[in-house]
Amino acid sequence: MIIDKIKSLESRFGQWSIPNLAIYIIGIQAIVYALIVGGLVDYQSLFLIPSKILIDGEYGRLFTFFFIPPTIPNSIFGAFFLFIFWYVFFMISGALEAFWGTFLFNVYVFLCIALTALCAFVGFWISKDIGAYVQPEILFMSLFLAFAMIRPNMEFLLFFIVPVKVKYLAMLSLAFFVLSLILSPSLGAQIILLGQILNFILFFSGSILENFKNRKRLKEHQARSDAHKEKPMHTCSICGVTDKTNKDLEFRYRSENNQLLCVCSNCKA
Repeated sequence: MIIDKIKSLESRFGQWSIPNLAIYIIGIQAIVYALIVGGLVDYQSLFLIPSKILIDGEYGRLFTFFFIPPTIPNSIFGAFFLFIFWYVFFMISGALEAFWGTFLFNVYVFLCIALTALCAFVGFWISKDIGAYVQPEILFMSLFLAFAMIRPNMEFLLFFIVPVKVKYLAMLSLAFFVLSLILSPSLGAQIILLGQILNFILFFSGSILENFKNRKRLKEHQARSDAHKEKPMHTCSICGVTDKTNKDLEFRYRSENNQLLCVCSNCKA
């Protein structure tokens, strides 16, 4: 599995890991948000737009796109939901870092950023869409899916009221993601969208495949077990009744002509 291969590199590159990486990302996003609201930074100038980089030479977009806040609210109510987003981001990031370790979590985050950027340029090369860009919430989708894999039964309060398990929210998110893929205007746009979950696929494809095989083996075992349960233990050699069809009868065995015969209580006389 790719996770095991990455872990083997920790002894060589682990010292470059950044503990609590999520705090730094949230902190920079909060600063960027304040700069945008204050009119000091143009929101649109931060997006990863391949045409702006390749044609206009705006190379700074390669480094700013993953520090864009997921939304730029213009009200206190909107700012509250941005805070909730950051809180959930911090929580799931902390859970993943505690589960994997700092090095592996760092690799997952930076791999998401790198693959998203790569797919953006590949998508632009295919579609030639000068308006193609990367959505600002790229990290959240990838991290949330990973979190659902390690904490599938944890519950979130949907609308702060309804408890819903993470695995169901992940399925819903994937459903909307697939819908977005289907509705994408071009193959290039689809590749750009896929970029944000490629790291998830690389990290968890082996686990997903193994879980699928385990479930298949479990179903086959259950089918064999059910078939064994349905098979009668005793069948009368004379009348053919079984302990399944006549549970009130008693069955005895006797030897005749060197053969072991089963006889029910009705045929015993």
